[in-house]
Amino acid sequence: MTQIDDKDQVFSALVRDRATGSLDNPGLQAALHKAGFGLETDTTGAFDQILASHRDDMELASLIAGCAHAADPSRALSNAARLLSEPDRPPCPVNPHHLGLFLGASQHMADLLMARPTLLSFLGRPFDSLTAPLRYQQIGSSDDADRQLRLAQQEDLLAIAWADLVERLDVEQVTGLLSRLADAVVAGACTGLETDRYFAIVALGKLGGVELNYSSDIDLMFVRPDGVTDQVSADDTARRLIRRIGKQTTEGHLYRVDMRLRPEGGTGPLTRSLESSLQYYRTLGRPWERQMLTKARVIFDAEGAGSTFLAATREWILQCGMDAGAIQQFKRLKAATEAHYASPEDRTDIKQAPGGIRDIETIVQFLALQHAAKQPSLLTTSTLNGLEKLRIAGALNSIEAARLRSAYRFHRKVENLLQVMHRIQTHSLPADRTTLASLTAHENSEQFDQALSQHRQQVREIFDRHFTHAFAALDSPSAPAATLSEWILNGALENDPAVTTKVEHALQNLGFLHPQTSRIALQRAASPVSRFLPASPRLLSTCASIAPPLLDRIVLAPDPDTTLDRFERMTRGVGAREVLYAQFVDEPRLLEILTDLASGSPSLADILVTEPHVFDDFIDALLTGFRGTARRRRDLADMAAPENGDPWLILSDHQKLELLRIGVSDLQDRTTTRETLAQISQLCVDILRCAYDLVFTSAVETMGQPETVRGLSQRLPANMAVLAFGKLGGMEVNYASDADLIFVYSADGNTTEGVTNAQFFTKVAEEFIAQLTGSRGGPRLYRIDTRLRPEGTKGPLVTSLKAFTRYYASSRAAVIESQALLKGRAVAGDATLGREVFSLIRDHLRGLELPEDYLAQVRDIRDKIEAKATGFDLKRGSGGMIDIEHIVQCLQLLHCRQHHSVLVQETPRALEVLASEGLLNDVDATWLRETYLWLRRVEMRIQIAMGVDSKTLPEDPSALRNLALRLGYPDTGEGDAGHLLRSELESVAIQTRAHFDEILAPH
Repeated sequence: MTQIDDKDQVFSALVRDRATGSLDNPGLQAALHKAGFGLETDTTGAFDQILASHRDDMELASLIAGCAHAADPSRALSNAARLLSEPDRPPCPVNPHHLGLFLGASQHMADLLMARPTLLSFLGRPFDSLTAPLRYQQIGSSDDADRQLRLAQQEDLLAIAWADLVERLDVEQVTGLLSRLADAVVAGACTGLETDRYFAIVALGKLGGVELNYSSDIDLMFVRPDGVTDQVSADDTARRLIRRIGKQTTEGHLYRVDMRLRPEGGTGPLTRSLESSLQYYRTLGRPWERQMLTKARVIFDAEGAGSTFLAATREWILQCGMDAGAIQQFKRLKAATEAHYASPEDRTDIKQAPGGIRDIETIVQFLALQHAAKQPSLLTTSTLNGLEKLRIAGALNSIEAARLRSAYRFHRKVENLLQVMHRIQTHSLPADRTTLASLTAHENSEQFDQALSQHRQQVREIFDRHFTHAFAALDSPSAPAATLSEWILNGALENDPAVTTKVEHALQNLGFLHPQTSRIALQRAASPVSRFLPASPRLLSTCASIAPPLLDRIVLAPDPDTTLDRFERMTRGVGAREVLYAQFVDEPRLLEILTDLASGSPSLADILVTEPHVFDDFIDALLTGFRGTARRRRDLADMAAPENGDPWLILSDHQKLELLRIGVSDLQDRTTTRETLAQISQLCVDILRCAYDLVFTSAVETMGQPETVRGLSQRLPANMAVLAFGKLGGMEVNYASDADLIFVYSADGNTTEGVTNAQFFTKVAEEFIAQLTGSRGGPRLYRIDTRLRPEGTKGPLVTSLKAFTRYYASSRAAVIESQALLKGRAVAGDATLGREVFSLIRDHLRGLELPEDYLAQVRDIRDKIEAKATGFDLKRGSGGMIDIEHIVQCLQLLHCRQHHSVLVQETPRALEVLASEGLLNDVDATWLRETYLWLRRVEMRIQIAMGVDSKTLPEDPSALRNLALRLGYPDTGEGDAGHLLRSELESVAIQTRAHFDEILAPH
């Protein structure tokens, strides 16, 4: 607890001098700044407001001194001023100095006090976890139960936060109190629902481990006693309980309830009988579910079903132990973490980054599962308790246990502080760590970062030491992959039926789920591509050589069996497989790239399967490091000249090769999302330019050169510019984007053959669209959307410059149409005309008069778009990408008259400019930019992995898990990868919508 010091006397003098009028504003501001208050807020105004609200129950000097000692002094002073000005506040029962500290530590708790000033009287009251369940059950039986439960929870959260932030409880005490509060709330919510008639409630995850955060979801599972056969009533009761806990009211919600850890996840029955639950785990239970169930804890039993469930699942975990599948899961988790958080800028996540909370929990769970067969007591719900048991058992030495314990307490303290500040479910460290440093007793942010780095380094050393030893067994000469290699070399896969069972067993130990199917694929890979060709010793030798690295990499794929089959089909079209395999031996990087392609993108891999002629160019490009990319771009027009063959096929091959190049870099995380979007966009622009030139040249040959008359007789060439909008205009094209285009020609007139310019350019635009979309029987290059043109689908396909300018100057053009122009960019046709149109667009936007209800119109449009969303829509759903795009575009239109620099097309860049111009908070701009790019990354993975133009998360749990694994999410004890991905997306969507509502609130 921070001690009261001589600063009270300093502030007593300031209070006295200000009250008597002897201290002017500059003098007060200087004194407050010297005492530690910042200059970025109106500290003098807050100080005066505190003086004006003075009552005898509060020693003002002590309160202000406490604010000065707070983690965020200026925020504390502002919150104190607001709280004291509340007319209904009761007398303060705690030391004012400590109140000042509290108000500068958690904005969420300060907001609670402001919203309910009567809560002030609860400060300093301890939370009684022993009597809480009975108290909440009594509240749950009241007539106004939903409201009273929320009010009681707020009071108890305030009590716990006070003990945490002011009395400085240990982090395990805080998480324990938060967990017991959740237990009590669930008990209160059960009151009146007769849940004891239908099911036991098992807590999982952090609640099960008694390690809850301030903003954690609560993971629950409902287990029916076998005698309860009325599943309909049980499920209905479960739904009512979930709704009661999670329902949003004017007082907020109690907890977000996550039921996706139950058997079969989100598709499984909501309640399940005891025997059915146990049968599921015995037959279908996966390694991550063993981890998850180590944290299971009964919080509400029914006829002993809960305790029986725990005992039986504990027995199942001990029987399974640490088999090959479990080791592969941990290996995949380690690889995913290292790949996903490879660079320092990705390591702001206190939980996920290497050396963070997840690593510590993984060490504990891994070692517990590894040794539990001999020492069952190692299976414990608590991470800290697990560390101590592992130390006693000798699985960790004393130094390792001490370092992991210290790091865990540090990380969980930071995680709790991040969440109590605003009660947002976040694990990301802020750019400015000054407040965190103060709350964790560090002198400054540099010292905090040093402590963080030291903890992470020590954890990672322990993590690597234990996992390296375990994984070495998989890579030893007697490991399954090496054994398979030997069988391939001896030709036993094909010639010795007695080996079949052993081969399939080896594949299963490696991690293949369908060993029979994979054995056949492996056998095909070791055979000539044609049954008419004899097997050669060289083929068997090279295949045996690549088998261990190939299989070891494939088993880390989301779907190993399908990946092996696709890899075999990819290599089938090359003719001499042994030559390709020999290249893999000489260039292991090629093997890694093709394996990652087979794993990460069926759609791109299928290009190599269906069009083997591209395969050779692709391999050549890989071997040369794609050094020819710039040259191919530069020479694209010459390559696609008609004398070299069908130009549209040449463009198609160029597109496929470049998409493969971009896709490989993307899948291997060698380019950022922003770079990937820019490269795909540039590819589209290159092809559009070449395609337009081809069509325009052909049209001139048949219809003559378009011209326009200037003055009385001067005839000048007429031209057309192709303008891109939307994703292409922002250079943010993904793997499946449409190209939103508008065609503007310079002026009316006639061609040298007497065809009007309007007719000529309409024919050019129509042919251009037809060739790109494959309507002429050629390859489909892009989908083209022209609905953004003036008058939409009712307007002409091409527009003269004069008509274009006149339309946007008229009242016929809605504001939302002008908003779409923000992303305008000339991509093909005449460059000079394109620049002229671009300049006109900028002038129009800067001079645009926005209606008074502009923000209301935007919100109305947003609501209509959201209403069309189905499933979890990354773009159109609440908190999706459109929310961020609307924030950016609204701010651009509102401020572009005074701030010309904000008119940039790319969304992330626009956020950066808005922040640099002071039009958007730096923290908000950074969060929105990173969130937008992350959502775009998820969107691209859906497209590249599933080969579909979708922005909706897969509903199928297996497909969702595969997507999440491709994004770097591992299976963990908190759920499979799909569960973790969806949980994070849901949390981000809530925060994005909150930003949207705050930034675009009517003023």
